[in-house]
Amino acid sequence: MFTPVGSDRPSSNVRTRHARSRPTLIRLAALVVAIAMLAQPPVASATDATPVAHRPLAASDCAGGEFWDVPADTQFCAEITWLASTGVTRGYPDAGQDLPGFHPRAVLTRQAMAAFLRRFALSGTDDPRCTGRIRLFTDVRAGGFCGPIEWSAGAGIAEGRANGTFGPVAVVTRQSMAAFLFRLTHRNGTEPAPCIAQRFWDVPAGSAFCGEIAWLAETLSVNLA
Repeated sequence: MFTPVGSDRPSSNVRTRHARSRPTLIRLAALVVAIAMLAQPPVASATDATPVAHRPLAASDCAGGEFWDVPADTQFCAEITWLASTGVTRGYPDAGQDLPGFHPRAVLTRQAMAAFLRRFALSGTDDPRCTGRIRLFTDVRAGGFCGPIEWSAGAGIAEGRANGTFGPVAVVTRQSMAAFLFRLTHRNGTEPAPCIAQRFWDVPAGSAFCGEIAWLAETLSVNLA
């Protein structure tokens, strides 16, 4: 399956045994909007523009009509509509449809996550081209999502893997999503608070992303109460 230029389409050949734990596009919509309600706006780097603050959303913010597969009664319709209105998501040019598709139950790849986060942080700007001056990963080719991936590395949001790869078509794990969102909303170099208490049974206090996961859980409990 090809990836349309400028689309959000994740690779269809990525598989995982734990399908229910996959972050889907509809869940990402709710998470990004919740993060947008933080008092501290996202900061991509010292030279990037500061994005504007966003007001809380209501059910009335969703009238439908942005995507053919997101009717007005869809869960998180308001958040998905907001993502489209701010240019974070562009949808898919589905054949036979007058409107683009959002594919709310599709899984999210690491390269699409990089593009979403950059469009959120720098609303109204086009996806950049690779410059080769920041950081390149051995498995990221020029074109496509290369620019947003390079930006995410330069902004300190994505660190890649120890072997020098990024894994662009790999599915974003829930713990990686927590880390990406934490780094997006904090200045480069800021570390999460030490993870002392165990909040979830499957996230021990000494696990790698425990601090970011605890921060995300606390943020969502405050902003989605």
